[in-house]
Amino acid sequence: MTATPRFATPRTPDRPTLGAEVAAIAAELGKPLLPFQRTYVDVAMEVDAAGALVYRTCALSLPRQSGKTTLMCCLLLHRCLVWGERQHVVYSCQTALAAGKRVEEIDRLLRESPLADQVEHVSRAIGDQSITFTNGSVLSIVAGTEGSGHGGTYGMVVLDECWEANAERRDQALRPATIAVPDSQVWLCSTAGTADSTFWRRYVDLGRLAVSQETTTGLCYAEWSAEEGAPLDAATLTGCMPALGALVDVRAVLSDVAVMDEGEARRAYGNLWTARAEPLYPRATLDAVMVDEVTVSVDSPVYGFDVAVNRRSGSIAMADSDGNVRILEAGLPPAALTARMIEITQENPGTVALDVRGPAATEIRALEHAGCSIRRFSQSPSAREELALTVACGLFSDRLERAELHIERHAALDDALDAAQRHMVGDAWIWSRRDSSADASPLIAATMACYLAARTVTPWAFTRG
Repeated sequence: MTATPRFATPRTPDRPTLGAEVAAIAAELGKPLLPFQRTYVDVAMEVDAAGALVYRTCALSLPRQSGKTTLMCCLLLHRCLVWGERQHVVYSCQTALAAGKRVEEIDRLLRESPLADQVEHVSRAIGDQSITFTNGSVLSIVAGTEGSGHGGTYGMVVLDECWEANAERRDQALRPATIAVPDSQVWLCSTAGTADSTFWRRYVDLGRLAVSQETTTGLCYAEWSAEEGAPLDAATLTGCMPALGALVDVRAVLSDVAVMDEGEARRAYGNLWTARAEPLYPRATLDAVMVDEVTVSVDSPVYGFDVAVNRRSGSIAMADSDGNVRILEAGLPPAALTARMIEITQENPGTVALDVRGPAATEIRALEHAGCSIRRFSQSPSAREELALTVACGLFSDRLERAELHIERHAALDDALDAAQRHMVGDAWIWSRRDSSADASPLIAATMACYLAARTVTPWAFTRG
């Protein structure tokens, strides 16, 4: 075990640490901490002169099969059994199946250890998978469905597999529930993700930045990963897999590398980020509809107006009933985008399509005050004047795949199409703003403009769905 982290928050020697207490729990479970685990825990569990934990958020990025699940269990059990007062802690998994497996694993570890007499009750009921201890502390295991974990107050939250799609929802549901508990911590752990793993990528970037700036409060970060471009051979694996030789055999890993998809092997064992495996639309499909220049009919202009989920930028599209599409503006902040939309409609009056349930909704008043004619869309229309965004997205996708659109090349729209992701709404879907690795606003603006332009010609063909 000679692997060293590429990035790691350093130990502050003059601070005490509760790492030894966590290590004692691990020893009781028969799972003594490996050297790299102990090193990271000693930093993450540092306390100040008043005995308060220094780090609020702890993020750990590791190759697969590095013992992160066992480590997280030890931390949760330490909080439940050693903290000195009753605690409620949460381990967050991706699915109900994973949650069920996790409660069984922790229960087995406890039953086979000297800590067995600390367990009062184990619940395996779906939605209430938990372990209650004799001191009143509770360890709950929740699935990653939207809304899981709402309503509680937690001393520690562990979010596992943060690279997957529901990680941000899990964080939003659970993190606020820790804020009122003294010395609460949120732990995030994962292997590297894909281009779509925007939530985990944000924490990785924040962690690396904190390490580079030698920050020793707030966020504790450590990452074991291979160097970009390094071959996945024995030397590379030895340098980046801290559990190699203890939990993992290098020959088994090399055998896997020989047969796995290269990108997935590098992600799993090198902890390296990969591109999204499969785009929604093959390059050939997009190239069939992309042209260098289109002429959009301006007899009765239709515009699409949308703002990115982070509200840093937005886009304006223009379309006609023949399927000609142009991006007029992209990358402008909302205020400037609104001013530009007003300017465009004053020069060439037309209808502006806008998602009234999306980030652009805050611009409606300014647009209407300036005299813009607004046509409202929403993913689930609640008023007769609203059009279904789900229908618009389905129509746009169908016409794109049938090469019935003529889209003027634009870098922002090209990026949005290449990174496009779908968000299910019942049995239908809309373009996802959150899950896309690119700004989706050009695509959403173009989608609404295309639908509205087609609907004005043959309104009977496009219902609210």
